Amino acid sequence: MFQFTNNIDFVIAALAILFTLYVVSKKKFSGITAANRIFYQMILCAIITCVMDILMNIAVSYPDIVPTFVYMLLRLLFNCGTSMIAYLGYRYARMYQFDNKSRRLHVLDLITRIIFVSYVVLSVVNIFTGVISRIDADGTYHQGPLFMVNTVAPALIFAMVLVVLAIGRNEYTKKQRYSIIAYFAITFAFVILELLSGNKILLTLFGIALSLTVIQQSLVTPEFLELEAALEEQKRISKEAKEAREEAEEANNAKSSFLARMSHEIRTPLNAVIGFNSIIMKESLDEGIKQYAKDAKLAGETLLGLINDILDFSKIESGKLTLIDDEYSTAKLIKEEYLLFDLKAQEKGLKLIFDVDENIPSELYGDCIRIKQILTNILSNSIKYTQAGEIRFAVKCISKSNNTADIKYEISDTGMGIKEENLSKLFEAFERIEEKRNRNIEGTGLGVNICVQLLNMMGSSLKVDSVYGEGSTFSFILTQKIINDAPMGDFRILNIDDAHEENERALINSPDSRILIVDDTIVNLKVLKGLLKSTDIKIDEANSGKKALELTAKVKYDLIFMDHLMPEMDGIEAMRLIKEQADGKNIDTPIIALTANALKGAYEEYKAYGFKDALFKPVKLAEINEKLWTYLG
Repeated sequence: MFQFTNNIDFVIAALAILFTLYVVSKKKFSGITAANRIFYQMILCAIITCVMDILMNIAVSYPDIVPTFVYMLLRLLFNCGTSMIAYLGYRYARMYQFDNKSRRLHVLDLITRIIFVSYVVLSVVNIFTGVISRIDADGTYHQGPLFMVNTVAPALIFAMVLVVLAIGRNEYTKKQRYSIIAYFAITFAFVILELLSGNKILLTLFGIALSLTVIQQSLVTPEFLELEAALEEQKRISKEAKEAREEAEEANNAKSSFLARMSHEIRTPLNAVIGFNSIIMKESLDEGIKQYAKDAKLAGETLLGLINDILDFSKIESGKLTLIDDEYSTAKLIKEEYLLFDLKAQEKGLKLIFDVDENIPSELYGDCIRIKQILTNILSNSIKYTQAGEIRFAVKCISKSNNTADIKYEISDTGMGIKEENLSKLFEAFERIEEKRNRNIEGTGLGVNICVQLLNMMGSSLKVDSVYGEGSTFSFILTQKIINDAPMGDFRILNIDDAHEENERALINSPDSRILIVDDTIVNLKVLKGLLKSTDIKIDEANSGKKALELTAKVKYDLIFMDHLMPEMDGIEAMRLIKEQADGKNIDTPIIALTANALKGAYEEYKAYGFKDALFKPVKLAEINEKLWTYLG
């Protein structure tokens, strides 16, 4: 009779359990699913490992009969068997992951394979070195310096399994998830018990057999049912995604419609507020009243700026904002920004420095309006958040190639600066940094976010460097097509209208011209007539499309301003009927759309309707004067 150095009763019991599982699995589960086939392989591997364990004990018990090399070879096969069982456990868990393109899962697969292969290689090396364990010629068993790798390697693989379960937690049933966790937990519990016994009671394989029994309880779904369930789930997800997309589109359309209506409703009274105050500033002889009017106009323009921010954000969010590229003068762009902010900086006691490269090409091609919007927003913020010191605006052409120029814009200030942890908030919509500290500073919190979105549309990005308490620097680089490569020179000598005041001397004077203004809001008619009082132009007015048709049938006009949204007959229909009048007095008369609907108000859209041009409310004297010079000058 053989006498064993260790108690192998638990190994024999494990072997009995595994043979039973083998018979059942062979009959019911081995060919149903890929996961079940791996389970079947785990049973076979465990049975072979049990046999190796029994043979090792025979080798240790009879060293005079069994050569040491045979024991070491058996030990190698045993080690490979235990590591293979752990690796197959990982593969079993991975079988329930549908997202096989996941980069994270592929990384986990690679790490697990490296652990498995490394352990096998180390087990092979152990035959010759005994770094894990060895047996002397007299049958004495010794643990090597790397003995704990027997436990560490499977533990690392178990850790990989837990990560897989976490990544794909929604792809497992509760039974599958708990059985996989139980498989490793039971196995490691028995490994610890074996270590605590000083390896005198061989419990590891018994634990593996029990844990495989738990795993078997989850092998109840045939392949066609799994596929059917997966397809049903995909259909459900697809249906829900479609419904969610439709709901989002409906909500977005409702929001756009609401914003369009609100834009019209808010801009109409603002047209009166800003327009009448402009008239008061021009006509009043009382300096106090003129100052009141100036303050009221400034408040109206501030409100208009807030509305524009919200509308721009909405258009960007819904993908309806587009860039309109055209030729523009670089000197004029920079001069207008200088005129706009020089006085504001002086009023606050700040020094505004414009450091501009005179060798920048004089004419470029891009969306000048949006570039000005970005620069205006950043310069405005720099002045708002700077209490003392200076604002420096630097513009430089950093490179040229293939008829394009890279223009770098940089705006720095000596303001309060931004904490490093708040920099990310700067780019988020509706965020206000240090709300309590900055509660007296106006703004929606949308400006920088809009700038970032616009720059992204232009293929650029906004860079921010800031030191808290010392100041901030905002910069971006735009690649623009060169129209005229001649240097722009000193922007300061460019003669353009002052952006701070509407210069009466620049107004057109055309007493021989006759225009028609059509608007259903009486106050808007009064504003436009008041603004144009100094032009000596003959002005007729109509408060409806029907009234406009009556007048155009009798009078030949040089220019018509037509409100877009009017009751009964809107501006588009009125324009069409004017062009179709039998006598054709105004068939060639330019008709300019008057609109408060900035959300829908792209010039191209109104031109597509048939308008010659468009003028947006609140109407400013400088803007209407520009139209008059264009069509009457």
